[in-house]
Amino acid sequence: MAFQFAQSELHDVTYTSVLNNSDIGGTFRLNGYKFLRDDRHIWVLWSLDGTIHSIDFRNAPLTAWDALGASITTTNLLEISLEPIYLNGVH
Repeated sequence: MAFQFAQSELHDVTYTSVLNNSDIGGTFRLNGYKFLRDDRHIWVLWSLDGTIHSIDFRNAPLTAWDALGASITTTNLLEISLEPIYLNGVH
């Protein structure tokens, strides 16, 4: 299911770069990738150390999904765990 969702979500995107701490505003132990679809940024990120990290976005992402494609309520504060999370419309 996770691979199916990844394929459907990332099928028409352009890879742009690896996420770094300056992208997320801190020194978190996270890993992730940035993609671009048309004019929307998509991030896929997860915790590297097994700890849940709270990321405070200036503007909430437009949409978010877990690794299996279940919708996640978007707010300015999101918790990132070992399970990858897809964020669409990140600023």
